Amino acid sequence: MTNEVALKIIKVLQEADRPLILNHVAREVGESPQLVDYHLRSLVEKQVVLQTEDVSSKYYFLQPSFYLVEAETSLMKVLTPWIQEFAKQTEVETDSDKKQAVLDNLYYYFSLFLKKVSKKV
Repeated sequence: MTNEVALKIIKVLQEADRPLILNHVAREVGESPQLVDYHLRSLVEKQVVLQTEDVSSKYYFLQPSFYLVEAETSLMKVLTPWIQEFAKQTEVETDSDKKQAVLDNLYYYFSLFLKKVSKKV
């Protein structure tokens, strides 16, 4: 799932200090409520996003693991030397090309890694 709208939704929910209703998420993401609802339903189905309801509204929030700052910090600590080493070895003309090359490599690296993980789950 490398959809930009879904990633924006996840970022908005991660930065929120409470569960959010659809219209709030749509406003923060800058997309129509219909499009955000479509992606939220998909994210709920995949159990990335959780929802709760009261009499009048549905509220959305992320799985608790998305709020673990320690996990993100640890991951950055592990990845930073790899990123720096790759950036040194990359021969491109501009810094933006180098940045894109590093991001592309991370994407492919984690895509392969996730395939390995999926075999163990």
